[in-house]
Order: sequence, then structure tokens, then C-alpha cells
Amino acid sequence: MSNFAIDLGNFSVSKLSSSALVVNLSLSVWTGRKLDKRVSEEVDQQNSTKTRAGNYHKNLLAGSSKLTEITKIANAIRGWMYGVTQPWGDNGDRILNMAYFLEFKDRLTDYEQQFGAAVNDFLNDYDTLVAAAAFQLGDLFQS
Repeated sequence: MSNFAIDLGNFSVSKLSSSALVVNLSLSVWTGRKLDKRVSEEVDQQNSTKTRAGNYHKNLLAGSSKLTEITKIANAIRGWMYGVTQPWGDNGDRILNMAYFLEFKDRLTDYEQQFGAAVNDFLNDYDTLVAAAAFQLGDLFQS
């Protein structure tokens, strides 16, 4: 008969609550796109389709970079968040190692400021953007 032994040395168990933090990112951005049913139907009629063969989505702020900038920042935030955390549960929660909490908090604050500034810039110019879109979209523009 052989001897079997496990040496755990200085094994210790710590609480999850003292070594990790559960975080959840909730971030949404208006896409500025809209399905134009009228144009989609016209294309189907012009091409004699029997069913809805396709859809036409308008870029409501055609030619504007303001909304694109907001989307880029939101995507950067999401990518960063997924890079520094791990999935935790089925509801979008993620787990963060507490060793990175201060760095995480500082970076998140920076991102919040960038996102807020881009949104404010967009909102301040919204009326001008809509007027420019009316010109860019021509007959597709509907106020």
C-alpha cells in the first residue's frame, strides 16, 4: 500500500468580496439610423419583387462626425471594460480584481468625461446638424 499526502503549505482562503468587485456597464448611444418604409417599398415596386426583398435605412445625420465620435468613445469604453474585467453571471455583470480598482475608477472617470463632452458637443450643435441633414438627405428628409 502506498502513502498519499498533499502538502498545502501556507494555503489560505480569502473572501471573494475582499479580492474582487462586481461591475456592470450600462451604455447606450442613439444610432441616428431609421428604416424608411416608403423608400423600401418603392425599391421593391421598381424591381417587381414579390416580397420585401430589402430595407433602406437612412442615416439621419448624414455627413456629420459628431454622432460618430460619441459612438467611437462608447465602443472604446466597452472594449476597455471587457479587457479589464471577466464575465460574471448572465445579466451583464463583470468581475474586477480589486488590485486594479483605483486604476479602473480613474480610467472610468476619464471615459465618462470624454463621453459627456462629446454628447454635450453633439447636443449643442443638434439643430445645425438637423438642418445640414435636411440638405444632405434631399427628398429622403422628413422633419
